[in-house]
Amino acid sequence: MRKIDAAAARLQSSRALFQCPLCRETMEIEEFSFVCARGHRFDLSKNGYLNLLPHADQSMYSKALFNSREKVSRAGFFDPLLDRITEEILRQVNGPDGLRILDAGCGEGSHLMGILQRMERLRAEDDPFKDAGPTVAVGIDISKEGIHQAASQASSMIWCVADLAALPLKPEQFDVVLNILSPANYDEFNRILKKNGILIKVVPENDYLQEIRRAVYEPSDRPPYLNDPVVRGFCSGMQNCRQERLAYQVSPDPIFLDNILKMTPLTAQQDIEAIREKLLADHKTITAAFRILVGEKKQAESE
Repeated sequence: MRKIDAAAARLQSSRALFQCPLCRETMEIEEFSFVCARGHRFDLSKNGYLNLLPHADQSMYSKALFNSREKVSRAGFFDPLLDRITEEILRQVNGPDGLRILDAGCGEGSHLMGILQRMERLRAEDDPFKDAGPTVAVGIDISKEGIHQAASQASSMIWCVADLAALPLKPEQFDVVLNILSPANYDEFNRILKKNGILIKVVPENDYLQEIRRAVYEPSDRPPYLNDPVVRGFCSGMQNCRQERLAYQVSPDPIFLDNILKMTPLTAQQDIEAIREKLLADHKTITAAFRILVGEKKQAESE
């Protein structure tokens, strides 16, 4: 089956999740297009993704950055993080009615794909998860390059180009929203989460990729990274918030290290080769350090 045919079938079965990004009317599939009651039409790409962005792509990230991040993810850099997120999802939500997951700011889709692969493996191996219902997964990013790459790699998810500030999704549709190393919009996340839904957000810790930061900047010029304002914003935007730190060391070979350097904005307009040589001479490992934030949908005061 062609990718566009498979994507149309998935959208047809999940069309109730979506609303028109221009007028918020219900969407219906007409052959290879998503069309609302007022006639706004959005065509599926041959690659099997849907562009629901009413304006031009404003992403600052390039195809090369997404290619590097996909290679880094495939090489295992994010594995402990994805393991922990998967555990959190299955601990919070695991029922016979199935699961709806949105990855908001999914980039090239490697995090969502990795999490779903882990969920499938756990469901096959562990009795408590065998009777869980089907999972519907949607990945959304403002970058057309990122979504194009995601759709090229995996066809079991729904991939959309869209704006996190105006999600083309109906209210109270998702059990879990993921927001991994990406900007957030808590009003929109609360709007689309079900009553008992959760948001899992991941932000870098202060020492994330600290070896690269040291190699790029002189000590006096090194800008500190502080995630405190992001954490406060999360706890203000959600309820019953909790957090944990996850940190580990990765020992990359030169090719792996090249892709780590190319996936981070820290090295934009820098001499990648010089930084790589400095890192290989001065460090044996690279620090991966994250703050994992989990919060529940914020209920109205009257509830």
